[in-house]
This record gives sequence, structure tokens and C-alpha cells, in this order.
Amino acid sequence: MAEKETPSGHADDLRQRAEAAQGEADRLARATLDALSTHLAILDETGVIIAVNRAWRNFAQANPPPLSNVCEGANYLAVYDAARGADAEQAAAFAAAVRAVMRGELKESSLQYPCHSSGEQRWFNVRATRFFAEGAVRVVVAHENITGRKRAEEVLRASERKFHTVVDNFPEVIARFDQQLRHIYVSPSVGQYTGLPAETYLGKTNEELGMPAKNLALWNKHLRRVFETGERESFEFEFRKADRSHVFASLLVPEFGEDGAVESVMGIIRDITSFKQAQETLRQFSGELLRVQDEERRRVARELHDTVAQGLAALSLNLSLLQSAAMALNPRSKKLLADSQALVDQCVKEIRTSSYLLHPPILDELGLAGAIRDHADGFAHRTGLRVDLELPPDPVRLPRETELALFRVLQEALANIQHHSGSKTASIRVAQTADDIRLEVRDQGRGMVPKTVPAPERGHLVRFGPPMFTGAGGGLNDAQSGLEARAPGAVSGSAPLGMGIFGMRERMRQLGGRLEIQSDCHGTLVIATVPRRR
Repeated sequence: MAEKETPSGHADDLRQRAEAAQGEADRLARATLDALSTHLAILDETGVIIAVNRAWRNFAQANPPPLSNVCEGANYLAVYDAARGADAEQAAAFAAAVRAVMRGELKESSLQYPCHSSGEQRWFNVRATRFFAEGAVRVVVAHENITGRKRAEEVLRASERKFHTVVDNFPEVIARFDQQLRHIYVSPSVGQYTGLPAETYLGKTNEELGMPAKNLALWNKHLRRVFETGERESFEFEFRKADRSHVFASLLVPEFGEDGAVESVMGIIRDITSFKQAQETLRQFSGELLRVQDEERRRVARELHDTVAQGLAALSLNLSLLQSAAMALNPRSKKLLADSQALVDQCVKEIRTSSYLLHPPILDELGLAGAIRDHADGFAHRTGLRVDLELPPDPVRLPRETELALFRVLQEALANIQHHSGSKTASIRVAQTADDIRLEVRDQGRGMVPKTVPAPERGHLVRFGPPMFTGAGGGLNDAQSGLEARAPGAVSGSAPLGMGIFGMRERMRQLGGRLEIQSDCHGTLVIATVPRRR
């Protein structure tokens, strides 16, 4: 028969189990505290240390003051009370804050402080937090090594100092925008244009700053596009200050976050007013130079036709009369006379051709369509190339400078076909709409390639005319480079782009038109388009 358990035995068993569970809990708590890298100490209501973790003990053993001063049984606050020198005031303030935490006047208190050793510089953050254990007030003190964070902060501050040193002294205006299009940075140089300090812009959008509606729509469109696409955007805009209008070129650059999304946008704004003025002066000069050149060509053509050609014609007539009366001459003299006659006739032909090419009188008499037809016939006769011609059934007369410019483009394009393309054919097409006139000249030759573009494999497109740096007036990039070349390729041996093409471009620009050249290994297409009315 089994022995019955007495009440006292049952109580002892429960007590033993409870003690074992408490011991296990204490060991788990101790293991947990010792596993933490933060230096932890627990204080009683008077500041005496009643427990520390392994990280605290290891640090105390490796660094002054003596271990006995900062481990169990020592008064933690006494270390702060005994501080002297430069840190005394800060230590006293933190000790007072810890006592306020003990009294429940503060929920917690923290302090960042240096704790340098002979081998390295270190920084710590100490935090004191109040809690209750078995009805008694306790305070946990945690010292965390923040050296890595402090060094990263210092690197960041140094980087920011360098950034501000550069951009704050940059002549261009630098601005940064967040995803709500608010300014998060503006360089001080903005003040020279707006009269407002850079701080005025921070946290505000262009709309809140009162930007004019036209510029606001332009800015918002390009800023949103950068955030959406992650690609750069460039544009031009005008800003009026006092009685003077300024022109600015803006470049917007995306700034990416760690997740790869556009976090902010940096804008670089440059005042290009002087450049625009110089560009306009250059255009006016180029236009005047072309006008003077055409007038000189007209004058030289007239002189050749009226003077030199007439004189050679008279000489040819005299030589013909001599030949009719030269029966008595010996064979050698007769041959010299015949050769002279042939040479004079050739000179007359070339002089008249040169006069025509310098300025075809038929352009003034019959207009562009008649001059193109006559020139195409002459070109085919001189070169032996087949020329296909397509003209409008009812061609209209255009202003003299427009007809002359298009005719010069035709001459240059045909000359390039003759001398560079190697094509056996040429195609000329003129189309007119209510708004513009379009001249196309096509060949089936070897193509051409810009001198600044490496020889590629397939084909390229060269555009002249409309600004590529969009905005009011002409384009910044267009003016700097003179051409845009997208070149997936051209064949080796392609004809280079000569200065004549730049002359064609300038003629189109003067008339508000554009010049395009599409070229690959199968041939070249020159397209000149000008408005019918300006």
C-alpha cells in the first residue's frame, strides 16, 4: 500500500520547484544581459550598483577608474560627483538628472560624452531609465558605444562642408527639390537675381514663392518628369528683374535613394543672357554676311556676263572672221587659229556657267520652281547624272530671300552629290503647304558622317535648325556644337560634312526654318523647310 504525501511535503516540493524556476529565470535574465553589447548596470534608489552585465564588467576591467569603483556595491553617482576639470559641469548635470529619474520627476535622461583611450577616440551615449522591481525603485543605466555613428556623422559633416564650400561660392544657382517639389536647398547666389535670401525658399514650392504661371508650368513639368523617369531634363526660361529680362539654362539631375527611386532632384541654373545676346549678334552678323555675299555674287555674275563674257564673245567673232580669211596660212598656223577659236569658245561657256551659278537670272524672272528646273537640267547635262524632278503643279512665288536660300541649298546639295557621294542619280522634290515650303534632295551614294562622330556600323541622322536645348530662342547645345548627330553608323569612306552644310543651316536659321540630313550607307537625304510667311 502506497504511502500518502503529507501536506508539509507537498509544500516543500512546491517551494523547491518555485526556487528552481526562479533560479532558471535568474540565469536566463543574467544570460540575456550578458549577451548584450551595451554596458548595463542596475542601481537602487540611492545610486548603488546592485548588478552589471558582462560588457560593463569587461569595459571596467580594461579602462579606469578601478573596477571596484564602478561595479556591484559601488555608488554609481559618486563617480559623477567626484568629476573634476572640463567635464565636471556636464557630469554634475547628468548626476542631477539621474537623481530626478529616481524620484520620478523625469521618465529618463541621456547624455553623449567622449571616452577616449590612448589608442583611439571613442564616444558613448548613456541613458538612465526608472523601473520598479518587487516594489522598490530601480534605475537601469545603459552605456552604448556610438563611436561608429559619431565618425559617420563627422564624415557627413565634412562632406556637407565641402558641398557648401563649393556650391555656396558657385556662380550658378544650385537648388534641390523633394518629391513634393519643395526647396530643400538653394545656394546663396539666388539672391543676386531675386533679391531674396536663400532661406526664404526652404520648404516652399515655386508656386508658393509666386513664380509666374508660364515658368511655373515649365518647371513643374520637367521636375515631375525627372521624378518619374529618373532621367536628366534641360530647358530654358526667362526671368525679368527690374527693367531687364534674363535668360537661364536649367539642368535637372535626379538624386537616387538606397531603394533606387528618385529621392530628390538637383537643379543647376545658369544665367546665359550674355551668351544669348552674343548668339543673336552672331546670327545678325551671319545674316548680313550672307546678304553681302549674295549681293557680291550678283555683282560678280553681272560683271562676268556683261563684261568678260561679252569681250570673249567679240574675240570669238574676230577669230571666226580670221579663219574665213586664212586660206593662205600654212597648216600649223591654221591649227593654232582653230585651237584658239575652240579655247575662246570654251572660256565663254565656262564664264557663262560660272555667272549662272553665282546668280541665276532666271531665279528673279521665273521664281524658285523655274530656277530649280533649269538648274536640274543643266546639272544633268554637265555631270551625266540622272536627275528626277518633282515640282508642285501650281508653284507660288516666295520672298526673294526665301527663294534664294532654298536655291543655294539645292546648289550645295547637288554639288555634294557630284563631288562626294558617288551616286549615279539625284532626286529633287519640292512640296508646298499652307504653312511652309519643303525642298528634298536625295541620292543613292555612300553617305556622309559628321567629322566629330566615330565611324559606326549602320546610319546616322544629323539635324540643323530647331534648338535642342529647348526654350525661348535658339538652343544652347545647338549653338555650341552646330549639329546633332545620332550615329548608329556610317560606312568608312563616307563623305565628311563640309562647311557648305553649315552655310545651308545658317540660311535656314535666318528664315526661321530648319535643315535635316538623314544619311546611311544607302544614300543621303537633305531636307530644307522654311515657313511661307514670317
